[in-house]
Amino acid sequence: MRNVDVGTPPIGYRGWEIARVRWVIDLNFVASCQSSQLLTLCTRFHSFANLPTITDEPVYSPQFRCFGHSWCLKIYAGGEADTANGVVSVYLKNMTSKSIELQFCFSVRNSGGVEVVDYRSKKTFVFAPTGTTVDNETAPAWGTKEFAKLNLLVGALNDGTLEVEVRMRIAKSNNHLQAMFVPKNPFVREIQKMFLDAESSDVVFEVGSSSSDDDSSSSSGLATTFNAHKLILQRCAPTLYEICGDGEDTVPIQNVPYEVMKMNAKDIIDASDKFGVSNLKLEAEAVFVDNTKISMDNMLELLLYADSMNCALLKESVMDFIVKNSLTVLEKITISELPQGLFGDLLTAMTRDKEKKKPSSADKLSIMTVSELRKRLDDLGLEVDGSRESLIATLKEHQATPSRRTERENSARGSTV
Repeated sequence: MRNVDVGTPPIGYRGWEIARVRWVIDLNFVASCQSSQLLTLCTRFHSFANLPTITDEPVYSPQFRCFGHSWCLKIYAGGEADTANGVVSVYLKNMTSKSIELQFCFSVRNSGGVEVVDYRSKKTFVFAPTGTTVDNETAPAWGTKEFAKLNLLVGALNDGTLEVEVRMRIAKSNNHLQAMFVPKNPFVREIQKMFLDAESSDVVFEVGSSSSDDDSSSSSGLATTFNAHKLILQRCAPTLYEICGDGEDTVPIQNVPYEVMKMNAKDIIDASDKFGVSNLKLEAEAVFVDNTKISMDNMLELLLYADSMNCALLKESVMDFIVKNSLTVLEKITISELPQGLFGDLLTAMTRDKEKKKPSSADKLSIMTVSELRKRLDDLGLEVDGSRESLIATLKEHQATPSRRTERENSARGSTV
């Protein structure tokens, strides 16, 4: 993502964006057009609180290049003549002598990386050459006169800096741009080809082998082999990587029958938890929750299992069931039958059910769903497996340490192709 600075960054300023131009496909924004190209950049208005708040007095960012055109961002901190008091206007302006059709959006994130404003153009706009007379169909600049309230933007400043993320997508009618073909990065495709590839693998797992050398009921012929790559295991399954050891070419996986590895989601949760493959565990947990109907008959069993396996999503689902059926649960289940330490989870489920319709509760970590917490952690490149309490603790620690936060986010974004 490319950064455009307006003014001088303050001493000690740390932006949450990584300075890199990146071409991506934004499925939410592009929707029905799978081949569109989108440029994302961040315009940073330093000392934003000191910008003039006089009506109809804009501040311009330095020019930047995109799709063969020069652009700038124009912001009215004091709004325009026909806008409400205290409302900021933002426009994207074409600074070249050529027209172009675009869709665009502006968004603002606070110092914690949470998006607080998101404006998206509802159609494709014709950006006319600079200096062109404005009409209903074409103009050099397009945007919104009611982007956000000034006090909301001031509350989202990062060390006094307002960071406005700008995304632009070229329209289908720009034939000269659409004609340019850029092949997809082949990295993911090539890595997928290595899956279970015997020629390129450097370790083989034997699943179903016996732990006893003299066990006559098993033989090496009954074991099922899986070819793998230590480099990938080191990053994605560190526990399996440690089992490999130094120089080991064949590694037996004992006491885990091959049938367990392929039976159902619950067995996969057990196996992936045992070997530290957290992504597989969470995916299997999601499938298990989606395909399991919680009832009075299995509620306690599921709750005990979720607590023992640290399955936060499953535990949350059971807690939601208890809250919705509280009277029936009280009649059939005694408190002594429940695992200890669940008061916090039960209180969270009750509070979330009560507060979920209030807009002010949207960013409260304490009542976010497990999926929301995991998504936020994943976006920041942090560990997503663990109990609800550990997920919240990780996010709070991240928010409290700006220098470590920036380092982790840059590392996470840098690993994205």
